[in-house]
Amino acid sequence: MLQDSVIEDLVTLLKPSTRTEVRVATLRHVSGLTSDDDGVSLITKQKSLLTSILSLLKDSAEECALLAYNTLINITATDEGANCIITDFNLMEELITNIGDDESHTADEAAKLLMNLTRSEKGARNFLKSCANRGCTNESTAEYAVLEHLIGCFSNVGYNKHAHKLDHVAFALANVTAIVEGRKYFCRRIDTTIKLLLPFLKHDSIIRREGIAMTIKNCCFEHDWHEQLLGEDLELLSHLMLPLAGADEFDDEENDALPLDLQYLPEDKQRESKPIIRYLLVETLLLLCADQFGRNCLKKHGVYYIIRQLHMWESDHGLEENAEQCENLIQILIADDPEPGMENLMKIPQEKLDAFEKGMKKSE
Repeated sequence: MLQDSVIEDLVTLLKPSTRTEVRVATLRHVSGLTSDDDGVSLITKQKSLLTSILSLLKDSAEECALLAYNTLINITATDEGANCIITDFNLMEELITNIGDDESHTADEAAKLLMNLTRSEKGARNFLKSCANRGCTNESTAEYAVLEHLIGCFSNVGYNKHAHKLDHVAFALANVTAIVEGRKYFCRRIDTTIKLLLPFLKHDSIIRREGIAMTIKNCCFEHDWHEQLLGEDLELLSHLMLPLAGADEFDDEENDALPLDLQYLPEDKQRESKPIIRYLLVETLLLLCADQFGRNCLKKHGVYYIIRQLHMWESDHGLEENAEQCENLIQILIADDPEPGMENLMKIPQEKLDAFEKGMKKSE
């Protein structure tokens, strides 16, 4: 345990009036303590030390600010540390402002810290509350205008003038849509949220692709919005299916059923390289099958043909969980429609759902 006298010395050394090299050396020492859970637990009990670290996030010396951010990123990587910062400090608005500043030298670090702080339900709600507090009260303005501005900054590749990529904002958005009010807001504002994010399912950054795949999947839990999500303007199915498609050959009838972007793909077409992202995309398609409208839409747009080929490919590469997920989707797409009253698979009683699944297995 750190003695009170040691804490007092550290706090003194971290004061803005201290020479830059002293602040840097002290922050490096404190940051070293955050390399394991025991060290994090010690620091979270020292509110005066945490206050000193937070005060350096805006330090005029860039090295100090970066070290302060990285120390907090380490602390909030644990549930205990994240909960401590969320409970005792109002940091969300500062992070939002930093990320939205195109001149920021610490925007990527702010994005990573925001990702950690929104990981819990409490943190995600805190973030949405901060967005609403900073938004305009004019009725013609979005409730979470600040959130949409953040999405706009993230979507504008090259937004930050110091080459900060803002990739980790993708996981913060995934965290926010893990709670009901977050994903409902995204669904209500499709054009300024989901529509801007879908193109990043094929971005070079794995972080962006995975975070946005999680975000879209979360939004598809809102089955009441499936008709809007599957509207022609959004082209959701094309965005979900393209990363799952390889250089497969289909006959003319099958090609005609596919969206235009999926027809006659080149011989060098590669599938999404990361298994977890492919899994998330198939899981999203499964969620869209929850209601009759979604199932009909997936069947109409040839999802079966893409997933059939993907299933064989996953099996050939020994990825059993991914192959099983494909099989689950295939079984729904080839099965007869459920009996009246069971069309929405997210609303029917569990015993009826079990019976429906048994019926699908018999049809194999």
